[in-house]
Amino acid sequence: MDSGNSTFNTRVKKWTREALSLAWRVTLVILPAVGAGVLLLLLYLQNTTVHLVVFGFTATICLGLLAGFMSRWLLKKRSPALRFLAAAVALFAGLVVMYMVSSGMLGLSPYIRSTIDWYGLVQIAFGLGAVYIALYGFRRKRATIETASPVDMPSSSAILVEPHASSPAPAAAIAVSVANSPSTTTRRSKASIKKGTKKNKLVVGKKAAAKTGTSRGKSRRKVTLAAFDEHRCPYCLEEVKRNDPRGVVICPICKAYHHKDCWDITGRCQVPHDTPA
Repeated sequence: MDSGNSTFNTRVKKWTREALSLAWRVTLVILPAVGAGVLLLLLYLQNTTVHLVVFGFTATICLGLLAGFMSRWLLKKRSPALRFLAAAVALFAGLVVMYMVSSGMLGLSPYIRSTIDWYGLVQIAFGLGAVYIALYGFRRKRATIETASPVDMPSSSAILVEPHASSPAPAAAIAVSVANSPSTTTRRSKASIKKGTKKNKLVVGKKAAAKTGTSRGKSRRKVTLAAFDEHRCPYCLEEVKRNDPRGVVICPICKAYHHKDCWDITGRCQVPHDTPA
């Protein structure tokens, strides 16, 4: 029972704080509109060359814009309907204060009349239009992102990676299977696909090269050379050994090794060089 009461009290305190915060923000929206109405009236009294109707509509539009911007700024986390309502109340408050201070010369009368006041209705329409423009206008256009479907590929594909050419021991090709999961079938932008392909590069069968640079306390690696040469016959492309049973013929010009029977077929060296025809 105590836990239920504490929960209810916590909720009541939370709602009270939210209500007070909302009332304070709405008051901050209304006060600038009221102050602006008084300033516009003083401006008109200083310069009466402007026609009263023109100045009345201009003042209404200015108050609507100010109320809309203040509501947009102070109530940006609230619903659009609440922002519009707060701005409309601020507009009416500014017009009513202007009417009272000017003794009915400018602004909007708060009293109910028996006949339709078309001038007041048009004035309200202009003011609400300015409020709407201030609330929902002057917004930056968000950059449009072109979405593209995932790359067309089968559900299971294989990427063959050949072993490194300099690897001394023979190694088989490595197949890496890539399966499309449901989570990867969502749409991605072209930029994100390119970025992902650049970052997610698969390197298989490639070992980091050993450091060959010299450093203090470390000696260089010794390089050993093989003590034999391999010769291949340029005619049959088979290996020619020094004691080959087929016989060996060495070209006197390029020193290329030939099998004797291959040399006898053509009668000359098979390596292109300046030889008589």
